[in-house]
Amino acid sequence: MGSSFIKRAFPVARQWTGGSSLELDADLWWQGFGGLTLRRTSLRLQTLLRVRDPPKFLFLHVGGNDLGRTKIKQLSKCADELFEFIKVNMPDTVVIWSEILPRDWGPGNKGLEEARKRINTYIVKIVKRTGGFYLRHINLMPFGSPMYDTDGVHLSLSGCKTLIANIRFGLLHFMKGEQPWFA
Repeated sequence: MGSSFIKRAFPVARQWTGGSSLELDADLWWQGFGGLTLRRTSLRLQTLLRVRDPPKFLFLHVGGNDLGRTKIKQLSKCADELFEFIKVNMPDTVVIWSEILPRDWGPGNKGLEEARKRINTYIVKIVKRTGGFYLRHINLMPFGSPMYDTDGVHLSLSGCKTLIANIRFGLLHFMKGEQPWFA
C-alpha cells in the first residue's frame, strides 16, 4: 500500500515477467492512492480489512505527502498511531517500510530533505522494535537523476522499474526473514 508511487508502479509491475506477483511465491495486492498521507493510511487499512484478511506482510510506502504540511513531531505521532493500529488490528502482520524518497522541494526548502531523513530514521526505530523490515532505495538517490519525472515529485518509467526491482529484491529476502540492509 502506498501513495502515487505505488499507484504508478502497479501498471509497470503488471508487465513484469510473471506479472504483478513479481515472480514471487506470494499474492501481492497492490493498493496505491494518490496523495496518501500517514494519517489516512489507517483509514485505508481499515477499509481493506473489511474485504480481506490481514496479510502476512504489509508493504508501506507513505509519508512523502506529509512533508511540508505536517511538523516532524506530529508526523512521528502519526507513525506511532499507524504502527499501533497495525499491532492491534493486524497482530500477525509484518510491516515492510519503504523509505520516503526525496523530491524536488524547490528553492529554499532544504529543510524538507532533512525532515525526510529524520522521519525515515524515526520509523526505522519503530520497524526494528516491532520486528518489521525496512526497504532502502539507495539506487533512487539523489533526486534529479533520470529516475525522476519532470514534475519534480514522481518516478520516471526507469525509476518505477527500479522501485519494483527493489521491492522484489527486498521481498525475496524479507519472506525468508532476512534484512539485506538497514539504515
